[in-house]
Amino acid sequence: MKNNLLRLFALLFIVSATVACTKDDPEPDYMKLLTAHTWVMSNAKAETDDPELLERMEGIYLVLSYTQITFNENGTYSGTDGNGTWEFSSDNKKIIFDQNTYNKTEWPIRELNAGSLKVSCVAVMVDTENNVDKVKINLDLVPKK
Repeated sequence: MKNNLLRLFALLFIVSATVACTKDDPEPDYMKLLTAHTWVMSNAKAETDDPELLERMEGIYLVLSYTQITFNENGTYSGTDGNGTWEFSSDNKKIIFDQNTYNKTEWPIRELNAGSLKVSCVAVMVDTENNVDKVKINLDLVPKK
């Protein structure tokens, strides 16, 4: 009986060690995923509960609805807002536009796969009295058909 119990514990140890040592899924090739398509806007949503800001966002939503961007493997991009350079952050969690210019912008990546690019950006809004508000906007893009 003791030997059977020892064998059972040994077998359980070997099985658990084998399962624990299996490789994790490989990290996706973010460069290929991002450069495989021209991306177009499917949804944009501001992170604010301020009704006045949400009302002012309507015009921005209209402009964003025409957003289209193509990322090239050589580190350049072209889109509705112009052309420039792009790169991933060292941890592949942000897209950095125009790194060494005064136009530098970062898009934190919420999701990137073959059918979806979800990022965040900050919109700076100035009203008629020169009050400045910064609003985080979540952008959802899909491959252009």
